Amino acid sequence: MLRYKNSSFWYRLLANMIDFIIVISLIIMFYVFTLYKKDFNQVAFIAFCILSSFLLMTYYVVMPILMFSSTIGQHICKIKMITNEKDEMLNRDILKRNIFGAFYWTLILIIMGSYFSAHPLKEIIKQAEKDRKWIDNLMIALVSTLSANWFTINFANYLFILFSKKRLALLDRFSNSRVVYKKQIYIEEIKNFILVPSKVQKRNIVFIKSNNNESENKG
Repeated sequence: MLRYKNSSFWYRLLANMIDFIIVISLIIMFYVFTLYKKDFNQVAFIAFCILSSFLLMTYYVVMPILMFSSTIGQHICKIKMITNEKDEMLNRDILKRNIFGAFYWTLILIIMGSYFSAHPLKEIIKQAEKDRKWIDNLMIALVSTLSANWFTINFANYLFILFSKKRLALLDRFSNSRVVYKKQIYIEEIKNFILVPSKVQKRNIVFIKSNNNESENKG
């Protein structure tokens, strides 16, 4: 019987690192084109946040649908996502699994775009903390906390993969899915025999004397 084997910790880590490098490189490219070495422009900053949000949604939600349940990093490492019930993922399964991460960072970008577009981020960061407005400190703390929480969640996720016998992460358990090698392996199915106890009846043993013994006794 052909089965999918769960991916190892290192393959998943490598795939995620490849995806991270690709996404960060594209976001840096957006930053260079819109904001780098330019005076602060509200429209440019909002455009940067929108492009970055669109990239995250496209890369982690749309692309796995087009690439048969895998991101670019997973495709390179020859692993993919499947559900626990079937050997494939439907569009709604991919959406259920990846929407949290994509929406989480989109939320951070929305906060940045809605507030720091009107309040230049570069100028706020240059100011000493005591010289900033309380709302500036609050928004910086909010964005920093949300970002730090994401890395904490990912760290816990990797710990679960590392110490789980089935190599399942927190995300796998919540989304009822798993990451497997694309190549299936053959597993021989062993039938289970059920041993049922039965009651053994006692046998009655009957002794019969022969006629020869009776005649000898008479003589």
